Amino acid sequence: MSRSGKLFEQLVKTIQETVKDSPNTIVQTNVKLKNTANVNREIDVLVTKVENGRPIMIAFECKDFSISKKKVDIQVLDAMYGKCSLLPQIDKMVVVSRTGFTPNAHKIAVHYGIELSTFEDLSLDKAFDCDN
Repeated sequence: MSRSGKLFEQLVKTIQETVKDSPNTIVQTNVKLKNTANVNREIDVLVTKVENGRPIMIAFECKDFSISKKKVDIQVLDAMYGKCSLLPQIDKMVVVSRTGFTPNAHKIAVHYGIELSTFEDLSLDKAFDCDN
């Protein structure tokens, strides 16, 4: 991964740390979780919050295509969905982009139940709204 990609992950983590609403909320980067096939998969930013005694886990995929200025397309969402579909502990998926999303990415995000966020509109309240 490029240096700008790692920096972007750290920025997303910092924002989530800043807006978290509970001292019990944990924000981590580059977390490896074992999936149902017993294979480690890496999550760029993982936010874990306990609600009613149950951990709620939000997986963030961070994409910084600012150098090429290309928008995030369907392939990124396919990969996120494929990865998280074998991680039953993940309650919500969020893809964060610095450059936005293609129309097809918006369409498939609805189908997959993936929230799309630009860097500018990231917020913990939106991330933890698991009814979306």
